[in-house]
Amino acid sequence: MTRKGPTKAATVEESRGRLKQARAFRAAAEEIGAKLAPGANASPMMTLIVTAAIAYGDALTARFGRVMNRDEHAALPKLVRATMGDQADEAMLKHRRAIIAEKTFAEYGDHQVDVESASRFLLKLQRFGEWAETKLAAP
Repeated sequence: MTRKGPTKAATVEESRGRLKQARAFRAAAEEIGAKLAPGANASPMMTLIVTAAIAYGDALTARFGRVMNRDEHAALPKLVRATMGDQADEAMLKHRRAIIAEKTFAEYGDHQVDVESASRFLLKLQRFGEWAETKLAAP
């Protein structure tokens, strides 16, 4: 049995709400990224990238499985896979996994995230987000 982490029941409305949040966090990360100079501390940008990836994942699982992850963010790709079945794209889930792996470092680490690293993760988020938006828009 694949561990999907603890879940809670969710509605389509919650899926829409999490999608709105994902878009807002992604837009904020993109805005910050456009303003950061090389050598700046991009940890706040990275935190927004992580939060957007979590929200996109929640939107997907709420829409396709009527459940959302509860606090075990590393398990969210498995939950997306379980709720979406064959519609889940392993390459996209890989982007999501890579972003979430940075959560603790970005939010609680004592070293700053550099702009170049955050920009690479922003690209992963953009790819994951575009794929999620496509799946969530389908009837």
